[in-house]
Amino acid sequence: MANARKHSEDLGWPAPGDSLFAAPGEWKTLAALSKYPDFLTYAGSYKDAADAVVETIELKRRGADSMVYAAMFLYRHYVELMLKGLIQLGESLEGKQAAYPKIHTIGQLWNNCKPMIERAFPDGDTDAMEAVDHCMKEMAAMDPDAEAFRFPENIKGKPTKHTRPLLGLRNVRNVMEKIAGFLDGSYDCMSEELRCRYEELQGGDG
Repeated sequence: MANARKHSEDLGWPAPGDSLFAAPGEWKTLAALSKYPDFLTYAGSYKDAADAVVETIELKRRGADSMVYAAMFLYRHYVELMLKGLIQLGESLEGKQAAYPKIHTIGQLWNNCKPMIERAFPDGDTDAMEAVDHCMKEMAAMDPDAEAFRFPENIKGKPTKHTRPLLGLRNVRNVMEKIAGFLDGSYDCMSEELRCRYEELQGGDG
């Protein structure tokens, strides 16, 4: 057993006794999982991770070519989670069952989400909505079904083809920050409206 462990350690392989979820080490890397996470919590985690990937590239610790797939998948997944969360909130605000489509198609999710945001904020910024709409369509064209940045081939076995051969990750990060301001802000305001309505109902029952 000792020889096997030494051999694994020499090669840098997992050795007997190693565990992914062993006792936590230093406090700086200790992560607490939320007891009641929501879409905003999950989505924010993916966006923060994507931002960290781009920062790593900017600091020249890794090359952009090797990190682009991870960065773009993380940003895309942030958007997908936010759209699903906003749809769920929109359904609740409109007196329907709090649900969201169990799909990964960004275009369809945005088509469901956009009118809900417009109904929730009838006096909202139309220029901002138009800009976000444009970006959502760009993302839907680049990766419609959450496959383009996860797999080298699609479910039919055909090679993944990208509509753009080059991506400026710093620009992606900067525009995603603006999109996040719009989506996160909409989520916060819709959540607050839903909370106020709930409190009013509770007060009425009293």
